[in-house]
Amino acid sequence: MTGNHAPDLFGLPIGWGAIFGFINALGIGAAIVAWIKNRGGWRKIDIDAEERMRAEMWKDIESLKQSKDAQSRRMTIAEAQIAGQTIQIGQQRFVLTLVIDELERVSPGNSVARQARVLLREILPSAFTSPEEIGHMAETMMKVD
Repeated sequence: MTGNHAPDLFGLPIGWGAIFGFINALGIGAAIVAWIKNRGGWRKIDIDAEERMRAEMWKDIESLKQSKDAQSRRMTIAEAQIAGQTIQIGQQRFVLTLVIDELERVSPGNSVARQARVLLREILPSAFTSPEEIGHMAETMMKVD
């Protein structure tokens, strides 16, 4: 036998025409043709959906960037306000120390000066905020602004 032998089914030769005839006899041919014709349209719909999804994704990324920039600006403003308040408190402590020193110089043993010194040295430092509290205050001020 030669190598040009056609495939067979139950000893009967089968060719492409027979295969397509069998598919048509089952009624599947029309469905296959419709699927092949519509496949291009489905792919176009899929591509359009992907493009819309990407466009929405880029819009979301842009809005997140703008939100992050706005948050960064508010944080910078809050940090500047806290830094300014810290400087002001330091200046006020300096002035209070000068006034207490002068009061003790003019009136040694003055009970008001003594009480003011105790407040300034021992009680007031515990009333000031810690660095952790300042960070929390900055975040709170950022949210409020």
